[in-house]
Amino acid sequence: MHDSDDVKSKQEESKKRQFLDNYLESTPAVRPGTLVKGTVLEVLDDKALVSVSGLKKEVEMPLDGNFAVPQVGDEVEALLHESATGKYSLLRRKERNEETEKSLKEACDSKTPVLGKFIKVKYGRPKQKEGADNSGKEKSGSDEPRPIGYLVELSDTYNAICWLPNADVERVADPESLIGVQDYFILEKFVPNPNRESTVNRRAYLESQIKQAKDEFFNAISVGDVVEGTVKSLTSFGAFINLGGFDGLLHLSDMSWGRVTKAKSVVKIGDVLRLRVVSFDKENYKINLSLKDMEENPWNTFMDRYEVGQVVKGTVMRVVNFGVFVEIEPGIEGLCHISELSWTKKNFNPAELYHAKDQVEVKILGYDIANKRISLTIKQLLENPWNSIVSKYPVGTKLTTTAVKVTDTAAFFKIVDDIDGFLSIDDISWTEKFKNMHDFVKEGETKEVTISQIDPKQQRIRLSVKDMSSNPWLLLSHSHPKNSSLKAVVTSVSDNGINVKVNDDISAFINKFNLNLADSSTRVSDAYSVGQEVEGTVIDINVRAQKLVLSLKEFERRQSMGDIQQYMSSSDDDDSAGFTLGDIFAKKDSDN
Repeated sequence: MHDSDDVKSKQEESKKRQFLDNYLESTPAVRPGTLVKGTVLEVLDDKALVSVSGLKKEVEMPLDGNFAVPQVGDEVEALLHESATGKYSLLRRKERNEETEKSLKEACDSKTPVLGKFIKVKYGRPKQKEGADNSGKEKSGSDEPRPIGYLVELSDTYNAICWLPNADVERVADPESLIGVQDYFILEKFVPNPNRESTVNRRAYLESQIKQAKDEFFNAISVGDVVEGTVKSLTSFGAFINLGGFDGLLHLSDMSWGRVTKAKSVVKIGDVLRLRVVSFDKENYKINLSLKDMEENPWNTFMDRYEVGQVVKGTVMRVVNFGVFVEIEPGIEGLCHISELSWTKKNFNPAELYHAKDQVEVKILGYDIANKRISLTIKQLLENPWNSIVSKYPVGTKLTTTAVKVTDTAAFFKIVDDIDGFLSIDDISWTEKFKNMHDFVKEGETKEVTISQIDPKQQRIRLSVKDMSSNPWLLLSHSHPKNSSLKAVVTSVSDNGINVKVNDDISAFINKFNLNLADSSTRVSDAYSVGQEVEGTVIDINVRAQKLVLSLKEFERRQSMGDIQQYMSSSDDDDSAGFTLGDIFAKKDSDN
C-alpha cells in the first residue's frame, strides 16, 4: 500500500514538471510592466514597429511628440504594456531630472518666463453642447478633430501644453505657422512627473512685454516726434500701425494733404512708414499718427506757384453730380463746377464727359487758401459756339432737323453739336390747335423748322413751323378790316348760335344775338341751316387772340340804312322832297 502511494506521488510530480516546462516554453521571457529593449524596424506616421527580444512578433510604439522620432535601426528602451485584449505595445518613459525640475518649479512659483518651443499641434473634438442629439453630436457643425493647443518643449525632460487661445495675443489663423517658434512662456502649472504635461501661457508673457513696451514708449514720446511702424490692417476710416506689439491709428484725414477716401489708395499692409505723432493718450495707450505731416503743407506755398488765370494740367480725382474735382498737384484739389464744364450742355451728368484719372487742362478762376478751395474752369479754354451761332444761323433760317427730345407741350431739335432749338406747341400752326406735341412729332423724326429767335447771352434758340407761312389772321385783318362785310358758310347750328367757316384756315362762332332773327321767339335752326352762305359785318378781329366777331344783324341793319339813303337821294320827280320817312317804308313794304 505504501509502495503504491509512492509510485502515484512520483507520477503526479512528473506531470507538474511537464506542465511547467510546457508553460515556460509558451510564455515569453519578458513580462508586461517591465522595461524592455528593442530595435526599430519601421517608422510610420504615428507609430514605430519595434522588434523586442523574447517576443515572436514586432510591437507597436506610439509616437506622441514627447520624444524625438526614432530612425530605423535605433535601439529604444520602453515599458511593455498589455491591453485588455492581450495586445502588446511599448510606452517610452522619461526619467525625472532633479535640477530641471527645481528650476521649473521656481519659475512657476515666481511666474518667471521660461524658454520653450512649439513642437506639435494638439487636436481634440468639440465638447458636447446643449442641444446635441442622442448620438453626442451637435445639431450643427462638425465633430471632426480641431486644433485645441500646442505641445511645447521646455527641456529634454519636460513638455507642456499651451492652449490655443494662450498661444498669441491675436487669433492664430494657421496653427501650423507656430511650429518651431521659440519664445518665452509663463509656466502656469508645473507637474514634476516628466511623463505628464505642465501648462504654459505665451499670451500672458507677450502681454506683459507689450505693456512694458507701451509704458516705455509713452513715457518717452512727445507730440511732433517721428516714429516708425508697419501697416498692420486697413479700415474704412484709416489704418492701424504696429509700433512694436501695440497699434497706433493713422486716420484717412492724416494720410495726405489731399482728400483720401480709401486707405488702400495711399498705403498697403506691410508698408514700413515714418510717421509724426499728432496726439496721444498715455493713460489709455492711444496714439494718433500722421503721414501728411512728414511733408510741408502745400497750401502754405500755393500762392508762390499759382495765380488766377493760370492754365495748369491736372488729374480728375472725383466726379460728382455738381462737377469734377481735379488734383493739380499732390494735396491740392480744385472744383470745376458743372457750369464750367461745357458751353452747350445743360442739366447733364458730369460723368457723361469725365471719369476718375482723366488728364485735363484747367484754368484757375479763383481760390480761398483759408478754406482750401480752388475754382477751376474747363470750358473757358474751349471755343464758345454761341459766339458764332447768330452769324451761322440768323433769324429766318430754315432747317430740316431731328427732334432729340419731345414733351407734351414742346420739342427740342438739334441745331449743331450740343445746341438745341426749342419749338413750342403754340408755334406749330397759325390755326390748327394741337393738344399734345407727340401728335406732331416724335423723338428721332425730322421736321422742317425756321429759327424765329436767338439769344446767345441766355443761350436760347426758338423755332417755329408756322412762321414758314403767312399768318392767315393777319391777312384777313388786312383784307377785311373792322366794319367791312365778310361772307361765310354755316358749318353747324345750335340753340346759341352758328359756327361758320370764312376760308380754309379761319372759322368763327356767331352767337344768336348777332344773328338776323325775325323776333326773340324764332329758333336759330329755323332761320339757318348747314351749308347756307351768310354775310355779316366784321365787328372785331384780334390777330393775336385769333378771334373774329361777325354780326349778321349788323350787316342787315347797314343794308337797310343803305336803302334809306338810296331813297332819300332818288329824284323820280320834282316832288321827291315831299316824301316822308313813312312813305319810304310804306313803299319798301309794297315792293316786298
